[in-house]
Amino acid sequence: MTVVDMAEAADRAPPYIPEDDNTGQAAREAAPLKVLWPSDFGELRLPPQLVRGLMSDGSLVLLYGPSNVGKSTIAVDIGMAIARGESWRGRPVSQGIVLHVAGEGVLGLMQRVCAYQIRRSLGASEAPYGIVGEPLDLSQGESVDRLLATVAAAGSVRLIIIDTLARCAGIDENSGSDMRRVIEGADRIRRLTGATVLIIHHSGKDLSAGARGHSSLRAAVDTELLVQDNKSGRSIKVCKQRDIASAPDMPFYLSPIVIGADDGEAVTACVVEHADSSKHKPSLSGESKSQRDVLQRLRSLVEAGKPLGTKPQVKKILRDQFKMCKSTVNDAVNSLVRKGAITVQIDGQCQLQCEPKEKHVEREGYGRTELVRPVQSAPAPGGTDGTAPL
Repeated sequence: MTVVDMAEAADRAPPYIPEDDNTGQAAREAAPLKVLWPSDFGELRLPPQLVRGLMSDGSLVLLYGPSNVGKSTIAVDIGMAIARGESWRGRPVSQGIVLHVAGEGVLGLMQRVCAYQIRRSLGASEAPYGIVGEPLDLSQGESVDRLLATVAAAGSVRLIIIDTLARCAGIDENSGSDMRRVIEGADRIRRLTGATVLIIHHSGKDLSAGARGHSSLRAAVDTELLVQDNKSGRSIKVCKQRDIASAPDMPFYLSPIVIGADDGEAVTACVVEHADSSKHKPSLSGESKSQRDVLQRLRSLVEAGKPLGTKPQVKKILRDQFKMCKSTVNDAVNSLVRKGAITVQIDGQCQLQCEPKEKHVEREGYGRTELVRPVQSAPAPGGTDGTAPL
């Protein structure tokens, strides 16, 4: 027998199993794993999406960036769009309840939500956006149980925002075993609720190195979004997508809104204003009189909570409602679109990009900070399994 013959015989021989080893018997008795063949695939479809082209239903999303870049404000902007069932940057959303775990301060989060409501002329009860103000530790099973009880009491929750990982997990971020406990906690929440979990996190000293801490977090998430502020301005960059095609950078700027007064001084909070380019926010300087008139009239519509519609609809409104000349309207609107003062979103809807006039609302009080429209939420009852909700 040649060496080749011996090798072929060895390949055909069953594996050697010692007489005192039960592994072979167990393997023969175990149920086989399910195998999908191409003939089993059928029609392949994208998973249901919470925000079209950005995040899937029931996924794990990481939103990270440096401090004070607008991460929580972006999360509020996305979350309020989902709570309202309104498109986000022209992307359709699946409407549902949003819970925001405020690990970095309840008051600041209330102010951001209030500013969003004022900017869009919303009443306090028009969007089911709940703030969880009690401590949470994603790495601890008992704490996750309380959040699950809270979700069960709230109803059909579509998005859970963890703000931030550092405040909502008592772990060593650089430890692989500690980070795995956080991932397991988030996965358990997703599995039992069907909600998307969005974790807000900080970047490290080197922004190019990604989010702070162990790399297992990036490996686990389905979508990774970087909020950055550079020479071109603020933008959201899609760094990872597991099942959805990536998207181009999404520029934005933060606009302050007056939400109340403190001893006669205005109290403000920022809202997100989206743009279609990474340039600085547009200004009214250098615009012609007709362009300024168009912007003024469109701003009045936006502040009244009325949609602008498509570009032809905008022109029709200016002609019919404001009695502007057709040629003037065409020239002004087309110029403002080219300059970026009016942007056309993915679905064809127009959006005004110039900073709106601030609203200052006088309210009687005791000389302290008073929100114009504080978030109102009824206390949630206990969980169905007897676990106390957060």
